[in-house]
Amino acid sequence: QKKLITHVIVVDQDISSSVDQLDSLHIPVLVIDHHDYTQLPSFPLLTLVHKSHVPDGNTKLYPTVKLIYDTCSFVDLSSYDWLVLIGILSDGAYAEWQSFVDTIVATYALSVPHSIYSGDVQKLVRNCNAARSHSDAACYETYALLVAAHKPHDIITSEKLQQYNAALKEERTFWIDNRNKGIYYDGLVLYEIHPKYIIHSTIATVLIKEILPEDHLLVLVSDYEDGYVYLSGRTQDETYHMRDIFLQCISGLHDAHAGGHAKASGGRIMKKDYPHFKARLLRIIHKIPRKIDLDPVGYFLIRVVNTEVIVSFCAYKKKKGWYENTIETSLTHSSVDELMTFVHSFTSDDDHISYMKREITRAFTCIRARREYIQA
Repeated sequence: QKKLITHVIVVDQDISSSVDQLDSLHIPVLVIDHHDYTQLPSFPLLTLVHKSHVPDGNTKLYPTVKLIYDTCSFVDLSSYDWLVLIGILSDGAYAEWQSFVDTIVATYALSVPHSIYSGDVQKLVRNCNAARSHSDAACYETYALLVAAHKPHDIITSEKLQQYNAALKEERTFWIDNRNKGIYYDGLVLYEIHPKYIIHSTIATVLIKEILPEDHLLVLVSDYEDGYVYLSGRTQDETYHMRDIFLQCISGLHDAHAGGHAKASGGRIMKKDYPHFKARLLRIIHKIPRKIDLDPVGYFLIRVVNTEVIVSFCAYKKKKGWYENTIETSLTHSSVDELMTFVHSFTSDDDHISYMKREITRAFTCIRARREYIQA
């Protein structure tokens, strides 16, 4: 009231833990959101536009930007359809909206040489999302660029956005490359980072989709030195529900928030409460630390070339305290079974064999999905 604010609009934000706070404002609140709720939020001055309000809205991943585009169809928004593409791909919803996205790609002649997440489309999504991770000033500048843009190539070719994206890429690469410093439990990776930019969500998504095994659960904990730690939870294992796990972990903690989806969730807690959060997390998912022993015979490198997978065997050769990837022999093949026969010829370690089968299978999955494969 002191700032003469008369209305509040909340977009793409799970308000499960903020209903009382919003209600206490005693001013009209509009919420447009696609997150799942146990019970839809309600209070006298709330107007809620939710995916459950549209036909089949609860049966698919329905990004908020697409929800807005569809519910505002009484206005001609066709010239902004490429902005909807950015939101759909940022939420990983291509499979649900493939026809819509492919039409936009064709309309604007956007290149996608390897997969929908490559070429012009990748540059468009990353350039647009770079600002919010970089700084508030970058957000304002990007907003102005989006308002002035007439086509996606205006964003793709923006030198300023390319600079932001380059800075973020360098920082992302550093933390992804240092993922071995995370705490590895049986099926859980707890990784604590201190990045310069707000990139914890992106790092978590890359790790769980491209590097970590599909049956793992990742909790990324980011400290930006502001008195809080920020949480990103990711999993591809339907055994877990990340949002529910986070809500249990923050229950009763002061000034703590969490929300999201079953496979991707986020949150924020006070830094002093992190030990309590961590203890609850380990208790909830019933995981205990275990030591991972290296196979004494050596290790394998896996990479993809076109439609085939190359598995290379390396013996241990120390060089300045680390291992030098000296390849003894390799096999290139398009069959998981043939590659596993090659693996069995070097090792009988059950854990190593299980890991190799999982990784080789994932490599072929990436080939079929036209997605980059990075060995975990």
